[in-house]
Amino acid sequence: MSQHDVHQYIVSYSTMGLLILSIFVAGGAYVYYKRCGKLAVSAADTPIRSPPQKPPRATASTYATPHSFNI
Repeated sequence: MSQHDVHQYIVSYSTMGLLILSIFVAGGAYVYYKRCGKLAVSAADTPIRSPPQKPPRATASTYATPHSFNI
């Protein structure tokens, strides 16, 4: 078995595997779509989140000083 044969074997079987995997994914998406009736979650279905909070203000004590590393 030459190197070319091995390469062709690997390419053909990996292509076949990807094809089968994509068929499974498409079938699963189809079943999910049939069962749920929608593919994406709309904005109305997402839970209400609190508004984004501001990060805490940086004060002088949050910065490292030359003396903060003394042990």
